[in-house]
Amino acid sequence: LPFEFYPQNMGGRNKVMLDACTTLGGVSGHWCATEGTCGRNGNPETGKGDSRLSWTHWDKCVGEPAGYLEPAREQAKTVQGCSCRETWKFKPKDIGHQVVYGGCTDVDTPGTAWCAVDGHKCGTKSDDPDAGTGHGKYGWTKWDVCEKEEQPTELQEDLEKGMLPYPVPFVRTESGCSCM
Repeated sequence: LPFEFYPQNMGGRNKVMLDACTTLGGVSGHWCATEGTCGRNGNPETGKGDSRLSWTHWDKCVGEPAGYLEPAREQAKTVQGCSCRETWKFKPKDIGHQVVYGGCTDVDTPGTAWCAVDGHKCGTKSDDPDAGTGHGKYGWTKWDVCEKEEQPTELQEDLEKGMLPYPVPFVRTESGCSCM
């Protein structure tokens, strides 16, 4: 972030600089330009490339607020003293397919970060039918709420005031891409 865009609803000739996930462009939900070739090819409005742009791919942002998650720190801990898995899969309700996460996230639980935990002795057994091991499963069975330090409270308060934190946190997308 930031990235440029030429919205069709503004005639397709006026450049707009964006520094956050946006709803411009007729995409249902928030989206951003992504680094490299991660995500969907072309312009989200037309599906075609645009030589005026410094980017070639885009993807839908996930999370609440859209796309924002503080940068990962050391392995996160939970309120039960569990260790969060370094990376783990989960299928958010509003996406419909599995996404890879690292550390804590508040996806599907805005304002309350949680994670899949290491091992089988710590945490709460998930009632999600995709939790477990084997083909198509997440690869984990237990989860827990993350410690207070991992909660997104301060970040959400800043965004509600219209302030972006500095440095800007990592932005995540449904394909696991990084926004520009």
